[in-house]
Amino acid sequence: MKDNKFASSFGFIMSAVGSAVGVGNLWGFPYKMGTTGGFAFLLC
Repeated sequence: MKDNKFASSFGFIMSAVGSAVGVGNLWGFPYKMGTTGGFAFLLC
């Protein structure tokens, strides 16, 4: 089994930043949809 380690600290930081941006988008999407009235469009 291969060792699952990052080759560098830069790779770890980029992975953490990408994960934070993705989670922020998941949490922010419903709020933005509700405030701008886009929920009805999503149901269609």
